[in-house]
Amino acid sequence: MELTEQTEKDKEVEKRRVKINFMLTKGLTELDIAQQTGWSIATIERDVAWLREESKNWIDTLAKGGFIFEWQKHQEKLKDTERQLNIMLEETDLDEQKKDAEGKPKRKYKIRGEERAKILKQRDDNIAMQNQMMLDGPTVHIMKTRLGGLEEDGQTASKFSQESQ
Repeated sequence: MELTEQTEKDKEVEKRRVKINFMLTKGLTELDIAQQTGWSIATIERDVAWLREESKNWIDTLAKGGFIFEWQKHQEKLKDTERQLNIMLEETDLDEQKKDAEGKPKRKYKIRGEERAKILKQRDDNIAMQNQMMLDGPTVHIMKTRLGGLEEDGQTASKFSQESQ
């Protein structure tokens, strides 16, 4: 019987914390929340402290595992793209008819002019992105990526408010 009572109490505490978290995201102060809900200010303060600690632990866990893995994955993709662009730039045809000063066949690049300029720009942009990721570090880069993706989808505010309810 005690186990059931404890479980019910835990559910009530969890519901209260979710509601407090939601109200905090709406900009209400702890005093406002206490006045609107009828809960004591001590209860609100205790739950806010618990929420802050849980948030800190969640961010730490992401930083230790998920963020770094995802950051490394992005870095590897950028480096692979750079390698592929370099291969495209280096691809040549041997012109057996024309010889260089040493008597070796001259190389003719398959990609020239405007197309070559586009590939060079892509490679430079790719390198700039790698450098920016190195400066930002894993956590900042992944947060920018995730928040940017949410904003592009128009989901930032609605996603977080739904999670808080």
